[in-house]
Amino acid sequence: MTKEAPITICQSPDAATLAFLQKLYCDRVRRDIKRFGPENAQAAWRVICDYFKIYDWWPSVARKVEDVFDEAPDELFHFIHPTVDPSLEKKIHDEVTRLVKRHGIQEICQYLLEMRDEKKVLLPQGAEKLYNELVRMGMPDGDGFSLKTFMRYYKR
Repeated sequence: MTKEAPITICQSPDAATLAFLQKLYCDRVRRDIKRFGPENAQAAWRVICDYFKIYDWWPSVARKVEDVFDEAPDELFHFIHPTVDPSLEKKIHDEVTRLVKRHGIQEICQYLLEMRDEKKVLLPQGAEKLYNELVRMGMPDGDGFSLKTFMRYYKR
């Protein structure tokens, strides 16, 4: 009966273990981005990188995780319905971004009401909060896109 040596973290892992570590850290970073925001997640990631950078296998894991930061939007649309599946949140965010950049106030309000009826978004009672969020998402705030015009077409 031969005794196998225990595996230490200093050894170079095989391909399956390396893939597991990449998935593990990518999932952890995605969770941290969602819970703490992109800036805080990146700060935590830098601490982890400083700790593990001495290992020869770490750069391949780090490169994979850096792609996660690139795929995450700065901040999702604030009024996504809480019952929406997390995998659809980015799609709804992209829909709203496209909507505010290409359409007028009437179309934006009408489409948001349709999304509300489909339980994709949960719209606030106050029009000013939604207006500020849409401006943050890329809606112009000049002529024809004022808060007063928005309040005229926004029906709760």
